[in-house]
Amino acid sequence: MAIVSINNYLDDVILDRDVKLLKGPIAGVGAVVLTNPLDSLHVEYMKAEKNVSVIQIIKTNGFKLLSRGMGSNMVAVTIPITITIVVSDLLKSWKYAS
Repeated sequence: MAIVSINNYLDDVILDRDVKLLKGPIAGVGAVVLTNPLDSLHVEYMKAEKNVSVIQIIKTNGFKLLSRGMGSNMVAVTIPITITIVVSDLLKSWKYAS
């Protein structure tokens, strides 16, 4: 009986740790996928001449513009978000451990 309880506890702790480690990359990738296209459009709009529409910018540069820089942004955003989520979850678990 005690062995089953220990095994269940270890499974729960390991699963909980893995889920916490996955929350950061999922949040980081989601943030980059949603914001990077808008950021790329903003940069191109600032570089463009006056009275240029977003549609004209996309026609000129193509849809590849929307994914420009996404890889480096994923690395730059995902790592700090993962660290923040893991540390905040760890601090919460210490606070409510008693």
